[in-house]
Amino acid sequence: MLVASNKALTVVDPRDQYQARVRILDWYERQAPADFHLFGRGWDRPAALPGRWGRVRNQLRKILGRFLPAKSPYATCAARSTTRSSCLRAPAFVLAHENCRDLSGYVTEKLFDCFRAGCVPVYVGPQEIADLIPADCFIDGRSYETPAALDAHLRTIDGTAYRATQERIRAFLLSDRARPFSQDHFADVLAREILADLPAAR
Repeated sequence: MLVASNKALTVVDPRDQYQARVRILDWYERQAPADFHLFGRGWDRPAALPGRWGRVRNQLRKILGRFLPAKSPYATCAARSTTRSSCLRAPAFVLAHENCRDLSGYVTEKLFDCFRAGCVPVYVGPQEIADLIPADCFIDGRSYETPAALDAHLRTIDGTAYRATQERIRAFLLSDRARPFSQDHFADVLAREILADLPAAR
């Protein structure tokens, strides 16, 4: 499953994961549409393109779509869901690539939304992700050069192995190692930084 809006980077960048997600989507569209579900805004038109000219083309598609509504070009596109969390409760695996890979420390809600929903993410993010999150809590998308290789691996994971991964995710979320990613920790850091700036403001 993929839960994401149809967007693209404003520049062409080899670290772009919008396009990586689209490549996987396109593979499932051709090879196994019954095994993939696409949720998100903007998929009633072709995938957005990166870069300056891609941005112009994307805007033109949006404008034309207002006057010429069309059926989604993606067979895997499901009905729009009310919430992201409701989408994530159903699938076993979810593509949870960050929008851009190899940005140090860049870990967003994409990974943790999957964890909290109980599904296993296929993740691509910062290179040091295994130092931040236990490597056995997610499937490292970097390990598979093609969508076909990724799909073949996912099909080898049986129920016992899947439940074991869910248990490891649960243990991580309950551990101190997960606290730096919690709302409480964010609030503490924000308050500390604000208080540290107060003397300088005087």
